[in-house]
Amino acid sequence: MQTVSVDQFLWTASAAVVAAILYGARAGMWLPVGLLIGLGMLAKLTILAWVLGVLAGLLLTEARAWLTCSRFWLGVAAAAVCALPVLVWQATHGWPVLEFMAASRADNPVTPWGFLAMQAGMSGPIMGPLLLVGGFVFLLGPSEDKARRTLGWAVAVAWGVFLATGGKPYYAGPTYPLLFAGGAVLAERLLARRTHVLWRAVPVALLVSQVWMVPAFLPVLPPAQLAGRLDRLPHDDWHNTFGWEDLASQAASVCHSLPPADREGLRVLTDDYGTAGAIDFYGPALGLPPAVSGHNGYAFWETSPALDPLIVIGYGPDGFRRNYDLVREYGGVERAEPIGNEETGEPLFYCKGLQTSAEELWAALRHFD
Repeated sequence: MQTVSVDQFLWTASAAVVAAILYGARAGMWLPVGLLIGLGMLAKLTILAWVLGVLAGLLLTEARAWLTCSRFWLGVAAAAVCALPVLVWQATHGWPVLEFMAASRADNPVTPWGFLAMQAGMSGPIMGPLLLVGGFVFLLGPSEDKARRTLGWAVAVAWGVFLATGGKPYYAGPTYPLLFAGGAVLAERLLARRTHVLWRAVPVALLVSQVWMVPAFLPVLPPAQLAGRLDRLPHDDWHNTFGWEDLASQAASVCHSLPPADREGLRVLTDDYGTAGAIDFYGPALGLPPAVSGHNGYAFWETSPALDPLIVIGYGPDGFRRNYDLVREYGGVERAEPIGNEETGEPLFYCKGLQTSAEELWAALRHFD
């Protein structure tokens, strides 16, 4: 469960309704489009690229007549009302989304070519890229179907936004259903003109080419077998589906080894929101205190947390020695399963006796990526 899952569902759902409107559905359907987009903004602001794309698609085609329709603007108003909480929160907190974007570009710069190349890796070795390219050709190619061009421009502009802003490659994922659909129709029409029996093998070959993607994205392999394939997979997300309960157990062991006086006011500080989530999920049953983290959204859940004493996971101990009287190391996070998560091997230590301002330290611990 990630914001990505919600984002892709709501983006795809709104695209389906926009397509229905362009092909003749009643004007009142703009209201559900606005609601879907507004809810999507509560999950992930990248859906704004789709908003810009739809507006561009309408302006650049004969569908621009919708811009004078009151039902269209009712949908816009619905999206704005749904999105108001997140927009107000961003405004009152100094627009951290902009800080996040800047940090993301600095830490993981993505060139336009790299962005496009990653689409091939994410969509599949053969069939996926063919369907993506076919989708653009189908939607933007010469045709008497004006609605098709509107959708094509919407997708193209959304991709353009990500290319221009250095967006992460997976941001384009919500456009795949629309592009795959267009590419599939184009492929069907092209293959229908070929009568030789060998052409019937093409769809089968394309489907077979996708089989290797299954263990990369679906949990079908036992952990022991998956561990030997991780280096050959196009991403490392599987690491973060293992080992969290063991990590919480190790933190709990440190906690319970401390005398009662050293546990008073104790918190668990992590450098990663995933680790903080693991502590908060598994920790209560293990007797752990709540987690605190300066990573991304976790940094805003507490404006000025108490930072003395701490069990620390993920940060290097040297920086804490300059700020605390006592730093006691407990080795690194151990791997108890065949696959270790991203915290495996990271330092695990206890510190007490903060010598600086908690507010200053908290400001230094906050980071976005």
